[in-house]
Order: sequence, then structure tokens, then C-alpha cells
Amino acid sequence: MGRGGSAELTYKHDDWPFRMVGNGGRGTGMQGFRPFFRSASLHYALRVVAAYFAIAALWLGLLDHLVAWSQVSPALRAEILRWQGWAFVLFSAACLFLALWWSRGRVEHRLEQLRASELRFRSLFERLPAIAVQGYAANHEVIFWNAASERLYGYRAEEARGRLLEELIVPVEWREAVRQQITDWLEKGQAIPPGELLLMRKDGSRVPVYSSHVLIENVRGEQEMYCLDVDLSALKQAEAKVRLSEAVFNDSAEGILVTDADNRIVSANDAFCRISGYSPEEVVGQTPNIFSSGRHDYGFYASMWRNLLEKGRWHGEILNRKKNGDVYPAWLAISAVEDEEGSISHFVAILSDFSERRAFEERLEFVANHDALTGLPNRVLLRDRAERALMLAARDGFSLAMVVLDLDHFKIVNDSLGHASGDRLLLAVVDRLQSCLAEADTFCRQGGDEFILLIPADAGREQLGSKLQHMLASLAQPFDIEGHSLIITASMGVAQFPDDAHSVDELLLKAETAMYHAKQAGRNAYRFFSEQMNADAHERLALQSRLSQAVERGELLLHYQPQIDLRTRRIIGAEALVRWRDRELGLVSPAKFIPVAEESGLIIPIGEWVLREACRQVQLWREQGLPELLIAVNMSALQFKRSDPVETVRQILEETGLPGHCLELELTESILIDDANLILETLRRLKALGVQLAIDDFGTGYSSLAYLKRFPIDKLKIDQSFVRDIVDDADEAAIVHTIIQLGRNLKMRTLAEGVETESQLAFLRVEGCREAQGYLFSKPLPPDDFLALFRQGRALAGGSIQSVPSAVPVQ
Repeated sequence: MGRGGSAELTYKHDDWPFRMVGNGGRGTGMQGFRPFFRSASLHYALRVVAAYFAIAALWLGLLDHLVAWSQVSPALRAEILRWQGWAFVLFSAACLFLALWWSRGRVEHRLEQLRASELRFRSLFERLPAIAVQGYAANHEVIFWNAASERLYGYRAEEARGRLLEELIVPVEWREAVRQQITDWLEKGQAIPPGELLLMRKDGSRVPVYSSHVLIENVRGEQEMYCLDVDLSALKQAEAKVRLSEAVFNDSAEGILVTDADNRIVSANDAFCRISGYSPEEVVGQTPNIFSSGRHDYGFYASMWRNLLEKGRWHGEILNRKKNGDVYPAWLAISAVEDEEGSISHFVAILSDFSERRAFEERLEFVANHDALTGLPNRVLLRDRAERALMLAARDGFSLAMVVLDLDHFKIVNDSLGHASGDRLLLAVVDRLQSCLAEADTFCRQGGDEFILLIPADAGREQLGSKLQHMLASLAQPFDIEGHSLIITASMGVAQFPDDAHSVDELLLKAETAMYHAKQAGRNAYRFFSEQMNADAHERLALQSRLSQAVERGELLLHYQPQIDLRTRRIIGAEALVRWRDRELGLVSPAKFIPVAEESGLIIPIGEWVLREACRQVQLWREQGLPELLIAVNMSALQFKRSDPVETVRQILEETGLPGHCLELELTESILIDDANLILETLRRLKALGVQLAIDDFGTGYSSLAYLKRFPIDKLKIDQSFVRDIVDDADEAAIVHTIIQLGRNLKMRTLAEGVETESQLAFLRVEGCREAQGYLFSKPLPPDDFLALFRQGRALAGGSIQSVPSAVPVQ
């Protein structure tokens, strides 16, 4: 045995790991068998010598005695004795020849056996199909590389021979460790133990192998190492499949049961035990009969087994019984598993608890058809119910009303108090409205703050109207939401079958049209659809189409309404008001086209045109010698949010040359309460341009001292709805008084809109309001008329207001 513990067989051909040794040209011998040859030759030589001596002794002794015994003449005796030596030489030579001839045959036979053995071993190692054998010299160079190594590692024998072990198949990160292990084996005798390795192919990929190693000495006394590697790739893949199968079996959410060919349970996974209530120990060895609910007859099971035996599978719904006796619906799929001979060895059953699945499906169906927040039917379920209700109404001849309900100004609640408070308000609204509805009514959430109701309307329009009015009155009561007392109103539109429409889509469209009319009528109201509304809707659509081309056609123009300093009674500025003169419709009222522009988004390009034209006009007046006027321009919420107002204003000021302090932007309160941090940054950037900021129609929206204090506002504009009755209505007077005082306390100017009488003017002056505009002074004027009025310096209608060239904006 060598140092590696294996027999030392050391032949060597060109690429064969066993080194051959010459034998005088007369044959070959193997180093491993040299002791055999030494002992055999010595034994044979001794035998030859002994035989020689025996023959010589017998020859000499017997010959002498024969000669002496024979009575021959002395002369003949002398002649015999003289030829005795030669005769002995010839006889012994003949005997030696015969001995050597016999011995040569035996040696050649033995050598032929050894050559055959060498050929067998060489063929074995070279042709091993599944064991890669490599031989390495002490310097780690490859000296042998069989065909299996070529297939395993991708190197041909010619490529591998002479190269180092580490460069060929050892990954870079392990090369130093491998060198050290080989060194320890060669120098210290610490053998490398067999085991699994991850070696490297020619293409750089890794291959798992089981590697055994042996160290031997060749005929020159040099050490050589041989590695026998078995490819474990298939084994690793099989192990991975087994692990995957085990993971699927153990971790599956569905129950898995395995039985043998006799239908005895051999294993059950955790999911099956969880579903059935049995432990694995309780079911192994039993038959699936223990799960029988008794709800299926003989025919059911006969059909199951027929399919299993004929087709190898069965699936269907089944009622099983748990350990606690509960019966549950399950979906069961069974497959037959065959062995190598084609006989059924096992049955595998996969079971899903159908009760859970059914509950899940019902939940999915509910989610798909109901609103997530309120639990009300959504638009999908509404359509289904509405279509069925229309079919019944058409068949039975009764009337059906569809009501579209939209909460007024609900966005303000979301923007000011947050969406969580908005959601709580929606839930409270739903609860309150449901208390007003009958069981036969259908209440759905369309989305956001819009709801749809389906109400049988056989009792007539009057009773339906009374019901809707009751709903409005119910909503009018304050809601207590997280310590806030909130009042919400709604606008409702009604369309009826069969009077207004005969399909769900028509009913919905016409109910929405009626709802928009309710909003236009001041909100907190309901409206029944009429054909006039439909005509108005078509007119609105046509108006929108024409309005979309008004800027390009040059049909828009600006009028300017003077703004007055009530202390000096001088014109200090003007508000730019857009007008539209359509080539076919003529002058269109702003009350008619501005709402269309805001709803359609056309307000953005129109607003930009107004801002540019107003700045251009004021700069033109400045160039014509007029003193500085403050020009006020409205900016809509849509324009403020969808575009970059700062960049738009900056570009227009640069284009027109108008100084920033001559421009005042009028913003609505709704702009200021949406994303306060972003709005604050935008307002600061506008102020950096020198632009002045005013809140238009102050007090009509959601007013908050918090944003007034925080935002850089210069002016509060008192809405004309408050100014109109300040002389006769104490409440309106109190509101105006409060706004003026608020502005004074916050160091903001106040301007009253819609001043039409001297008594209103007197009230405002007494209260300390500094600025005003309205028909008492002048109506909105075209540019030339405004210029003429300013230059005339005459008193305006209703007072002694006059323009003075030195008038400047009040700071």
C-alpha cells in the first residue's frame, strides 16, 4: 500500500498512469511484481544448481562404478575416463537446455497474463464512463486525463496535460487552500480526505463532484497524485427536486394526503391536518373513510374509483367531516401514481376547504360590488340592480326615479381637516341619509362625494319631492366630527322612468344634468329633469366648443372697472374683467361662459390671456403718461394649481415691461387651504416679483384666521353679497364690520365690491373701509372709455370722485 492507502500499481505509457520497465529487450516486468520475479528466479537458480550438483555427483560416482564393475580393458577404461568429462558436459548442457526451454514457456505465459491485466486496467481507467480520473505530478502538472474528465470538465486530454491542477478546475477563491493541502500531503503525509467539492469547468461554470484522492510513487521514486471524481450534478438536481417536493408538501396551503395502493394513509401534510382536525399520527395507517360525512351515496364513490382506475385521476366537490364532527364542503383532486412496472403504487389527494374559498369568493364579490369606505353598493352593482329594476318596472307598469346626490363644497372639508375627517363625515352622512330611506330604496356611492339612489316613484312627484326635502333637512343638522361642528348640504337631480328615460345610462345622464342645475340654482336643493335642461346642456356643450376657439379668433376683450380710494376719492386702480364677443352669438355674458370655462379647463388659457392683455394695457397707459395704476386680475384655482403661476407671471411681466408692484392677483379662499406649505412657497415667490395679493369674495368660502395670519396677503375684498344689504340688514352690517376690523388688525387693506348707493358708501367710510368699486362710481369700461374717464378728471356718478394725475396705489 502507498502513502494514500491504495495498492501501488505503477505502469506508465504515454498517457497511462502505470510506468513500464524494460527487461533487456526480452520481455517486460512490472515494478509491483518485481519481488515475485526475484524470488522465483532465485528459487529456480538454486534448483538448477542442486540438480547440477546431483547430476554431476551421480554421473561421476556411477560412471566410475560402472567402469570399475565392467570388465573392460585398461585401454578402453582409460579411453572412457578420457571422454567422461566431455560426455558430462554434453549431457548437462542437454539437461540445462531442456530446463531452460521449459522455464521460458512458463515465463512467457506469465508475462502474457500480466500484459492482459495491464490492458484491462488501462481500459478500465480510460473508459470509465462515470468516474473522471486525473493524474498529477508532484508539481501539480496533469499527467493523465481520461475521457470522463474530458466530458466532466470540458478540457480535451491534449489541452489538460502539462497544465496545473489549480488553473484547470479549482475556483480562484480555493486555489491557495488546495495548494496547501497538496503540500501537506506530499511533505507531512496528511492525506486529503474524500468528499464533495464544487469545481470549475472550462466555460467557468461550477460542477459538484465527489472526489477521492490517492498518492503513489512511480518507478523513479517520484510521487504522483490521482483524483477520482464523480459528477454529482444529477444527484444535486434530484435532491433539489426532493427538497422542493417536500417544501410543496409541507408548506402548501392546501391539504395533501398520500395513500398506498391499498388506500391506507401513509402521510398527510400540516394543511390537511389543520383542515380535518386530525394529527398525522391519528390518520397514518387509516383509510380516508374516517373523513366520510355520510352525505354521498354509493354511486358517488363508485364513479370516483372508476375514474381513478381508468383515467388515473378524479376531481370534484365533496362533503367531508372533521374530527369534531363538522361537515364542510371541499374541492378534492386525486391522482394515481404508478411504479416502474405501470402498477398503481400510491394515490395523492389535494384538498381545499371550500368553505374558506366560498367565503373568500363572497368577500371578493362584495368588494367588487361595494364601496370600500361606506359598504354601499357601487356603480357596478347599481347598474345591475337598476337594469333589473327597469325590467320589473316596464313589466309591471310602475315608475322608478334615479336621484344623483352630490355633497356641496365637500372638498373644503378634506382640504382643511384632512381626508380622515372627510371619511368620517361621509360615513355620518350615509347613516343619516339611510335613516330617510325606505327598505325598497337602493342607495349607492358613485365615488368621492357623489351618491345615487333608486326610488320607486309610484306615489308621484310631490311625494318624491317631499322625501328629498326631508333628506336635505336631515343633512342641514350639524355633524360633530372630531370636535368640529360641520354643516354639509347637498344638490340633487332626479330623472324618472318612463317619463324621462328608458335606460340606465339615459337616466343617469339626465339625473346628473338636473343635479348640475340644482348647483347652479344655489346648491342645497333638488331639481327634476326637464327637456329644457337637456337643451341647456347641449347649449352649454356648444358654448364650450365655441369658447375653445375664442382666444385664437381674437374674440376676447377686457373691460376695466375703476377702484376708488375712499379717503381721497380718487381712482387708484382697476379690475380687469373679461368679456367675450362671439362672431355669431354676439356679446356673451361672463355669468354664462366663465362657469363653462372653469368646468372644461379653458379657464387656464383664457386666464393667461387676460393676465397678459391687462399687463400690456396698463404698461401702454404708463407709456402714454398715465400715473401708476394697480391692475387687479383674477386667478382661478384651476389656473393656480395646474400651471406654474410664478413662471407665468414672471414671463408676462418681462414681456410687457410692467413693474411687479403694479399688478394685483385676486385669489379665492379655496386656493389657500389646499396644500398650505406649497401654496405659501408659491405666494412668497410671487411677492418676490413685487406682485400684490388679494383674497377675492372674502367670507363666502372657508375662512380661516390661520391662513390669513400665515400667508402674505395685502388686501381683503368684501363680496358684494355682504355689501348689498349692509344698510338694512344688521347681520350683513356686522359681517362687513368684522371683515374691516380683521383687515385693520392684520394690517391688510379692505376693498368693498358692488357699491351702488351713497348710503352703502357712507357706511363703509364710517367703518374705515379704504377702497371700493361698483356701479356707484362706474361700470366696467372698455380701455378707451376708461382712459377717457381717467383723463377727464370729472366727478363720477353718485359722488364727487375724481381722478388726479398724481394718484398712486395705496400702500
